Amino acid sequence: MNKLFKYLLKKRTLPLIFITLAMTIIFYWYNNISVLVSNIFNEIDGTKYNYYFSTIFLIYTVCLGVLTYVIPIFEFNFKMKKRSVDQLYSLPIKRSKLFATKFLFGIFEIFVPFTIAYALSIVMIIPFIPQSNLLHPIYFIYYYLSIVGSGLLLYGFNCFVFTRQNNIVDGLLSLNFYAYVILLAGFALSLLFRLDSGFRNVIYRLSSIGSIDILTTYFQKAIITKDETYLQVPDVIAIIIQSVIFIASIVGFFVLNPKDKSENANQKSDSWFSYKVLIPVISVSASIGSYDSLIGFIFILVVTYLLYVIYQRTFKLSKRMLISCAVVMGADVILYIMTNLVNQNWIR
Repeated sequence: MNKLFKYLLKKRTLPLIFITLAMTIIFYWYNNISVLVSNIFNEIDGTKYNYYFSTIFLIYTVCLGVLTYVIPIFEFNFKMKKRSVDQLYSLPIKRSKLFATKFLFGIFEIFVPFTIAYALSIVMIIPFIPQSNLLHPIYFIYYYLSIVGSGLLLYGFNCFVFTRQNNIVDGLLSLNFYAYVILLAGFALSLLFRLDSGFRNVIYRLSSIGSIDILTTYFQKAIITKDETYLQVPDVIAIIIQSVIFIASIVGFFVLNPKDKSENANQKSDSWFSYKVLIPVISVSASIGSYDSLIGFIFILVVTYLLYVIYQRTFKLSKRMLISCAVVMGADVILYIMTNLVNQNWIR
């Protein structure tokens, strides 16, 4: 493991330096000192000040989020190339240790550049903290620790999702689908069963980057206003649900990947964590969500067919795939009608 880690570090030194410099420049750009000071002293009511700090926190979130999606692709795309997977599997190292090393190195690639850039951006603000009664500096540390923890879980989840696919196209699509599939399914359930606002408040926070977004919003307010109010109950529930899902996916990553066969590389993705489940969930959920638009519903049926085409890699679907597609579309029609009736108060 140590030799492989050192090899990866030597090979990726320049990219790591580039990522660190790029993020440092971006953070510096949005940490413009003169703008910050001007807003502290000239707009003490916080109007402009809040705007610029919101931008800074948005940039932190976006940069960390992008890394947690991009790094799994770079670290584990070897599984989807026959030559690469054969080369790595031939190394004198157990597969479990191979995946553990790549996983740990991915964490290193994300959090070392982010930590350096974040620390430098905060250093630029520190000299101005005594001049303002608004900033609460200790929360910069709490915020960093919270999003690092959330980012680590999101990275593990994305590693699991990406490695459950057999080719890069499926991997990229699955990362995008899984970013919102829980939110989409929850929203559909709330429409179909007319669930109360409490359930919806939790569901609306369950995009894959939901926990990072919740914590960013909270700590941004705490830092700027010294408002030490607690997180709202839906926020806490959403973070717990998402953490459980992400931890389970990380366990799945280490259990399933060493068992995958090299001959699956660049083949059709037939995992239960791929199109086999994703297409029905997305199609049915989207059909329920489009209950008030017939054109939107027809569009979803077309997209459902196209997703099966992508799944099988041909417009001429096999008999088994046609049956699956027909069953999913049939469920779409039934649930579309039911949701329309329920939300038009035709069913009491």
